[in-house]
Amino acid sequence: MLIPYRSESDPEVQGEGSIDPLGLATVADHLADWIMPGITARMWRPRFLTAMVVASTVVQPLQEALAKDGITPAWLIFEWHYVEPMARREDKDGNLRRIPGIEKARQSVRDKIPMNPDRYLKTPKVFGFHGVYKRLAVHTSVVDSHLCPSENGARLLKTWEREQGLSGFSDWDCDEGLGPKLRRSFFEAIKHSMESGQSEKRGPWSGASLIVNHLAPDGMGKQEAQCLWELLLDSQAEPRSEIFKTLRDVELLSLFSDCRSERKLLREFNSRVSNELRRRISAIEAYEAFCRPLQEVMDRLRYLSTIRRPALVQDRDLEADERTSELAAKIQQSVDHARESLNGSPVEDEFEKLGRSFDEVRTGAELFHALWDHHVKIQGGKPPEGKRPWFEEMGDGGLIVRPPYRMDEEPEPREEYVHPYRLFAAESFIRDLRPLTDGKTEEN
Repeated sequence: MLIPYRSESDPEVQGEGSIDPLGLATVADHLADWIMPGITARMWRPRFLTAMVVASTVVQPLQEALAKDGITPAWLIFEWHYVEPMARREDKDGNLRRIPGIEKARQSVRDKIPMNPDRYLKTPKVFGFHGVYKRLAVHTSVVDSHLCPSENGARLLKTWEREQGLSGFSDWDCDEGLGPKLRRSFFEAIKHSMESGQSEKRGPWSGASLIVNHLAPDGMGKQEAQCLWELLLDSQAEPRSEIFKTLRDVELLSLFSDCRSERKLLREFNSRVSNELRRRISAIEAYEAFCRPLQEVMDRLRYLSTIRRPALVQDRDLEADERTSELAAKIQQSVDHARESLNGSPVEDEFEKLGRSFDEVRTGAELFHALWDHHVKIQGGKPPEGKRPWFEEMGDGGLIVRPPYRMDEEPEPREEYVHPYRLFAAESFIRDLRPLTDGKTEEN
């Protein structure tokens, strides 16, 4: 079972600072790096690593060039030519899930308008597949920071072209055979698109067959899958390898499919993994135990201000709120436990700055003031020149939630993690790779 599919996020400029109002995500992201280096929560399909090294080969002669708009690089135009034929495929079994930009391409196909910067993602260098997967591609040495093939990328490319019957694709001195023919065809299409500023090939053409028949996310061969699996298991990226090998277990995959809870999954890991990984999981659990009550009370503030008439919420209101008082009484314990668990971790100093904001909290009223002061500080420090708080402060110190942040339903007590720790991404990678790599190596 897969989590529900939604198109890849492509937000407008976040002028309100509507992300991470309490500044808790940075520590969580660093803890996620501590257990899953190179992976992010937006990664789902490992074959995009192959697509990136194929793209880097095709656009190699245009590496330094930009399209007529002076902004769009050749590798981004490759993405247009990737998503457009994907958008024309029928997706009965969910095989086209999580292709960055595919909804934009589908709209372009419906409108019969070529792909161009205005028709593609608003922030393509972040939300296109190069933007999403670059971190892992660089981390695994598939490409370098300039998107040129690295050592492992050359090996992956050779494996791919041999298995796909495209020998010579990566050899610019080779002109004979299907591989060089498709490379030249794709290169010419991108070159013309750079001159015109839009995709010049639509519908059936040889480059579309390269994408659909040889680079679709669901079309990996066994040797290519094995190569990608070995990159994920690189011993230099521990404990990523341990997590992938542990989660590969059929029983754990089934459990995760049923519960959809990273917290429950990591609890199951505890009896199966090394002491060091267990220590890191404990650090995550302790940090999330600190985050949960803060996020829940932030939500309760929003909810109480939404339902009240007038909408003003004051410290005495949180003092009288039974759930808030219950959470406030446990804040100091959660700070102390997190300090102990994060001691010696990469986020020890970062957490200390967070923890100090709540050291004196014992009551609902104290939590009201600590949370508000912390929120104002976090919002004010967001680039480029700070963001507005989610509440308006009245002269008597009361708060009124601003319209974009109203909450009509009372928040449930939080049990799950506030932040993602990339295990959904790992699961999706395994589901793509596992059927092709079972029984191939001793480390599977």
